[in-house]
Amino acid sequence: MNTILKNIDSNINSAEVHKAQAQQVLHEYMQNLFTFNSAEEKQQFEAEMLHLRCMGVIGQLMQERNMTKKQLADALQTSKSYITQLFTADRLLNITLLARLERVFGVRFELQAVAVVAAQDKEQAG
Repeated sequence: MNTILKNIDSNINSAEVHKAQAQQVLHEYMQNLFTFNSAEEKQQFEAEMLHLRCMGVIGQLMQERNMTKKQLADALQTSKSYITQLFTADRLLNITLLARLERVFGVRFELQAVAVVAAQDKEQAG
């Protein structure tokens, strides 16, 4: 019985070590996830995030209308592959396309500025 308990204890300790190592790797990965090598790289990332927020709204409009990417492409007189590239951020929206999307969906997109001072202060302190 003692041997069985020792084996169980050893297995538990081994699992805890592996868990701690995995947590450390994950922690390091998360820290490096938003680390940029240059200001240009950070700006490109921010542009892609803004683009994806816009595409989220467009995706909601499509879902409300049961519209497929092919149907949106047809309405915009473009290709389905271009629409797919927009949704994967391989291509970024431009103002002309936003205007065309307003017409297709019968909506008006509004831009709202939200202060991010706290995030900037934290970035500069770190």
